[in-house]
Amino acid sequence: MGIYCQTVFLFERLCRLLRSFNFSCGLCLDIDRPRTARGRYIEAPYSPVRRFHELSWTALDKRPGPTMAVIWALLCTGIFLTYPPTVSAQPPDAELNRAVICESIQSYQPVNPAVVFSISLGEVFCFSYFDPVRVKTPIFHKWYQQDKLIFSMRLVLTPPKWSSFSRIQLRDADKGPWRVEIQDQDGKILKTLRFSITD
Repeated sequence: MGIYCQTVFLFERLCRLLRSFNFSCGLCLDIDRPRTARGRYIEAPYSPVRRFHELSWTALDKRPGPTMAVIWALLCTGIFLTYPPTVSAQPPDAELNRAVICESIQSYQPVNPAVVFSISLGEVFCFSYFDPVRVKTPIFHKWYQQDKLIFSMRLVLTPPKWSSFSRIQLRDADKGPWRVEIQDQDGKILKTLRFSITD
């Protein structure tokens, strides 16, 4: 309905433009005031759709002018300019399906994922699983202690799906809040994992 009303408004605007240049197509819409088929004026209020159906046709003059084909060509051009075609977005090279911080990795699966870890573990892991992987592409695991980058690992994903992980060894100075940012090759953050190291 929105495109239909827009068509009506564009057609009226085109008719006004033609009248301002004193053109005639032999038959043109009487856009000054809508009338019924018998010539009676339509009382307000009225909708744009009703106006389009009930406008009367009247001859402006007898001089030659542009044909109706030209008018409709200009009208359609205005519609396409008003509603440009949409372009579908390309899917990413790989889609992140799961990501966790965990105590260890066994058989390519995370063990004991959590958000608080004891420093006595000696190390913690960042596990990420991508499905699907459409093309071979790199990703990055970036480890931050508070806002300081401590460690960054580049990992390469291979179709059709891929699991990857990185790890850090823990020291007494590593107590406190941490985060791992999983980024694509353009630096876009795919996921942020936050966790803490305690006694």
